[in-house]
Amino acid sequence: MQIGIQKKINGILFLSLFAVGLSIGIAFYSKYTDYMMKSVNEKLYSGLFSIYNVLDIESLNKLNTDSQRTREYAHSWKKIKSIQKEMKLAYAYIVLMNEKNQFYFVYDTGDDPTKTDDDNYLKIYYDAPSEAFESFASGKSIVVKGQYTDKWGTFMSAFYPIRFSGKMIGVIGADYNISAILELKKEALIIFLLILFLGLIAISLIGALINFWIVNPILRLNIGSRKIASGNLDYFIPITQNDEIGELARSFNVMAFDLSASFSKIQKQNEQLKERIIERTEELRNTLMTMQDIKTQQDGDYFLATSILESLMQNQNKSLFTKIDFLIEQKKKFNFKGKSHNLGGDISIAGNLNFFGKQFTMFFNGDATGKSMQGAGGALVIGSLVNSIMSRSAANNRVITKDPDRWLRETFLEIQKVMESFNGTILVSCILGVIEDETGFLQFFNAEHPLSVLYRDGVASFIESGITASKLGMPLNLEVGLVQFQLKRGDIVLCGSDGREDLILGKNSDGSNIMNEDQGLFLNVVEKSDGHLDKIYENLVNTGELSDDLSLVCISYMENHK
Repeated sequence: MQIGIQKKINGILFLSLFAVGLSIGIAFYSKYTDYMMKSVNEKLYSGLFSIYNVLDIESLNKLNTDSQRTREYAHSWKKIKSIQKEMKLAYAYIVLMNEKNQFYFVYDTGDDPTKTDDDNYLKIYYDAPSEAFESFASGKSIVVKGQYTDKWGTFMSAFYPIRFSGKMIGVIGADYNISAILELKKEALIIFLLILFLGLIAISLIGALINFWIVNPILRLNIGSRKIASGNLDYFIPITQNDEIGELARSFNVMAFDLSASFSKIQKQNEQLKERIIERTEELRNTLMTMQDIKTQQDGDYFLATSILESLMQNQNKSLFTKIDFLIEQKKKFNFKGKSHNLGGDISIAGNLNFFGKQFTMFFNGDATGKSMQGAGGALVIGSLVNSIMSRSAANNRVITKDPDRWLRETFLEIQKVMESFNGTILVSCILGVIEDETGFLQFFNAEHPLSVLYRDGVASFIESGITASKLGMPLNLEVGLVQFQLKRGDIVLCGSDGREDLILGKNSDGSNIMNEDQGLFLNVVEKSDGHLDKIYENLVNTGELSDDLSLVCISYMENHK
């Protein structure tokens, strides 16, 4: 604790001073050096412009080996020399370009034309920097050569082009010795580092005072609070100062006294509570046993409903032309007597009928509203009705002497009349249809059920454009309409409940489910599965999680018939 507080305080002080000092120091150092280098540039620029203004450009091309000793040359040299001294330039010079693209000196303040031993006049400038050529080539602006060092010191140079009669003939050059400026920069850096060092010493002194006045009393308070927290409620925290920390120490001592009194009272209450817990545990155990008995009875009811529903879900189709398969996956799962079962409101039925001596295949797929037992109850009612009608219509090889479309409408109305007696407590969506075996002529009604799907030549599509009847059990609000469709050899028709599209595709950022809203998803699954029922189920569960009961009736017309 002590080390942690000291580190935090010293760290804050150090970082504060370091940040402030460093930012001020860097700003000062940067401004100072920028000012110095700006001053150098200004002197270079002023020197070049001044030389250009005093220069007789027309006379430059006329200079020859005899010109160095003339009075006019010496006069021009002195003016250039005067500007060099005034601007404190190290050197100032003028070079012209010869026919070999070489610079040669015509004026150089480093050579005195009055002295015979200074013979740099008209000498080739072999080590002319690239910036001189750049200025000559541009012919427009000053070109500055950055810091460089040679045996005479550290310099910055600048070059200004000379134009005569529209033609570039040479450049004016100027050098400034920045060695002294670099020394000043070093001195400024040393001063800056020294200030930082003195700041660290000041931080250490301030940190020592903070430790004495603030940290140590807090540490004593921390030791006392830990002893009290560990259960030593008789510990007394020494009070050595009359400030907020001392007031906090007094509060801890009062709190310890109150806790000691409360602890004794709590111990007595705990003894009473243990006895009460034992009593409540026994009551809870008895409640759990009762709930388990209720659960077992409920599972038995589920099992009975499942058994009856399975007996009603019959596929008695024996047609040689039309093959019918069922797939059923109820949402509700439960265990009864060590075995797993499922329960829901979906049901499928198939069989054969004879209309005027012609064989027909009948199919039914229904989905009763409600969850678990409510849905299963609806499925039991509708299953019993459909099976009863099928038994009556096909008993003893009976020949039905009415058209199939009339039989479908009368069957719908018969079932509807029974379902209306439940006053809306049982509602069922369904598809009921018949197929003439020899011709493949399909007729059915859709009572608010998902649209049936035709799979033909690798393409899945909806057969009907919408529902043709109200949901069974609801008051009739539209006439019973029939869908009529001609099947071809190899066609597959799929009728299914809402579970085929009610898929959970993932989770939203708030944890809610992302539900499938694409009605065409099932068409894609059918095509991907090539119309095979098992693959359709596999691809559905791989696409998303089933959120409702799923039942599918797969009708294959003349699949293997020759």
